[in-house]
Amino acid sequence: PSWSRLLIRQAEKNDCEQTYKTLKTYERKMATPIDRMVVGHTIQHSGHIGRFCNDTLIAIDVSISAFNKLGGDHISAIETRKLPHSEETFVEVLTHAAPRKHKQMPRDGEAPKN
Repeated sequence: PSWSRLLIRQAEKNDCEQTYKTLKTYERKMATPIDRMVVGHTIQHSGHIGRFCNDTLIAIDVSISAFNKLGGDHISAIETRKLPHSEETFVEVLTHAAPRKHKQMPRDGEAPKN
């Protein structure tokens, strides 16, 4: 694992060179084919999972926290599946944007509000 927003920020500008290099580096280190990376901690302000660089870089932080300014109304998930009769995999993005009623958290010493 590594921690950097560089790949996402570059991919948002359609610059995928570093993403492809990083995938190749991990592929050599792991001695196995690596098709894509899934990253978090880089909020997608659209509220939807970000897919970049021909689906080789997937940003999954859609800010579901009710305490974030985006409101936490976008529930999303990804599913990676193998294609039937093939070694190829694909990623399906599932998103449900529905308003939810959030309860306001009480301050210390206050009773919860309904």
